[in-house]
Amino acid sequence: MEKTTQKPTSITSITGNKSQEAVSDLKTKIPEIDNIFNVLGRIGNGTFSTVLLATLKKDQDQQQKHRRKYAIKHHVPTSHPDRIIKELKCMTEIGGKDNVVGIYCTLRHHESVAFVMPYLPHDRFHDFYDKMPLEEIQCFIKNLLIALRRVHKFNVIHRDVKPSNFLYNRRSRQFLLVDFGLAQEMPKIVKNNTTLKVRRRECEQDDDRVPTPPEESNAKRLRCSQQPETPTTPFKMPLRQLNVNTTPTKNTQLQSPLSRQIKSVLLGVSLTDRLQQRNKNNTGLHRVENNATPASPSDTSRTSQYSTNRKLNSKCYCYGKPQICNICLIKKEIHASRAGTPGYRSPEVLLKYPDQSTAVDIWAVGVIFISILSSVYPFFKAPDDYVALAEMVTIFGDKAIRKTAFGLGRLVTLSHWTKPLDLRKLCVRLRNHKTIGYSAELEKKYMTIDGSEIETCKNCDQLFYDCLCKESSFTTHDPSCNDIFPASAYDLLYKLLELNPHKRISAEEALQHPFFEAVDSTT
Repeated sequence: MEKTTQKPTSITSITGNKSQEAVSDLKTKIPEIDNIFNVLGRIGNGTFSTVLLATLKKDQDQQQKHRRKYAIKHHVPTSHPDRIIKELKCMTEIGGKDNVVGIYCTLRHHESVAFVMPYLPHDRFHDFYDKMPLEEIQCFIKNLLIALRRVHKFNVIHRDVKPSNFLYNRRSRQFLLVDFGLAQEMPKIVKNNTTLKVRRRECEQDDDRVPTPPEESNAKRLRCSQQPETPTTPFKMPLRQLNVNTTPTKNTQLQSPLSRQIKSVLLGVSLTDRLQQRNKNNTGLHRVENNATPASPSDTSRTSQYSTNRKLNSKCYCYGKPQICNICLIKKEIHASRAGTPGYRSPEVLLKYPDQSTAVDIWAVGVIFISILSSVYPFFKAPDDYVALAEMVTIFGDKAIRKTAFGLGRLVTLSHWTKPLDLRKLCVRLRNHKTIGYSAELEKKYMTIDGSEIETCKNCDQLFYDCLCKESSFTTHDPSCNDIFPASAYDLLYKLLELNPHKRISAEEALQHPFFEAVDSTT
């Protein structure tokens, strides 16, 4: 009995010690805090900051329920000043309205900065995401879109939309979008936006326009380090290849494509092999081709200088091969923001598309929405961006991913092709997986001719009468029979999880969707 009671006590003491350390650190870094607030303890922490709960010292004579509470965000001293200034600007100009957090004041002492913000007691998303009725789901998603509409009106991308950053008090039906630490202002659109119009026209073409994989094309392949003489797309950036291996394994629990173990390979070599290849190429830059004449000593000394030979940069030799050539090692990378929490990053973020927009936040809303509809949280659990992209392939199919990547100036190659899944079938299946059962008579009815096993779909690995594919060749059950959500919910889900960011619905358009017609105007 002593051992069982001793363990939780030690855990509590450790948690309390960490909270007290955060409180003492705040008081030490910013001494003024102790003159104004009673800091009660830590209520949240992240990579760049710690959030603490506090009350005013002048209210300490009042009853506990009448004391005003505040959330104090203490920034890590190593945080870049620009990051703090951007967050302060967002809360000052945008916050205080439409479910967006505001700010009361800022305290600074030397390199330490603290924001004093309103505190909202809230419920954990993990405790209610699978227990909300339809009316509450409508209210939750609607208020999240209202907050994002406010943020997007100021041409700002939040970049970190997730359940822990959208506080919700179920009793009072209050909402608050917080944490603008990763927020970024979009570049202002120039009036002469001919390029933008061309890009939108390109993305609105027929859905069947999908680039032919390199191994099936007889035409000359586009290299990573050069532009084609006659552009095939209106984009100026070159196609950059992403190799993703989507090899599924047998699922022992749900037999769902979400639980497949997906491996990713990038150009087929490790970092050590790349460095060895780079050193090898650096020492052999004056190498003579088989059909070329030997270079003179003067030419050799000139070409031995690093990356000065223009002929060397004219062609990439590693495309489609398990090696990295010197051209790709020394070329400039395209800078694109990858900010955000894994699992909520949109396809354009995973593909490192530089011209990202507010559609990044809308995708995150779709991920939250599908977690609610499927009762699976978190929905995407990939350890890195390449596996996350492979997870999207298993759900949306290879054709849609390759078409989206092509429209964004990227080239994705896959180990095998997959068909898209029906999101409604997928959500119903995941939500009811504990109650679904099959009788021996049903299994005998759908047994194969030789009586060895039940026939399964090769694409989604499900029994053929429960196939999850969007276009299934099997006769499957109607998902609406066991569904508690209307068809309009899944229509909105498809629009929120649109792979192409140029076609993705905006927050303003989503609020006009028929799914919210049943919501009371007072909510």
